Amino acid sequence: MNDLGESLKSTVKEAVREVLEDFMKNSQTTEKYFPERMNHQQACEYMGMSRTYLYQRTTRNEIAVYKKGNRNFFKKSELDAWMESKRIKPVSEYKR
Repeated sequence: MNDLGESLKSTVKEAVREVLEDFMKNSQTTEKYFPERMNHQQACEYMGMSRTYLYQRTTRNEIAVYKKGNRNFFKKSELDAWMESKRIKPVSEYKR
């Protein structure tokens, strides 16, 4: 009876370990956290664009920028809105 109990205990431990490993693998997110207010470097990384391109968009007043001294800050929500405004409709959305 003792061998049966140890065998059952070992089997349960192994099953729980497998379930936990699967859970940890699936729950790990690869998305990086970006704050609501970002500096130039964070905004570039968030938008997936170069520093030069973002700088050009801000000097043309296409993307809103907040200045404090010689530092630029961007709001995540405004960057999202700018990206949404650049959406190109697929052919299926045009009326015939």
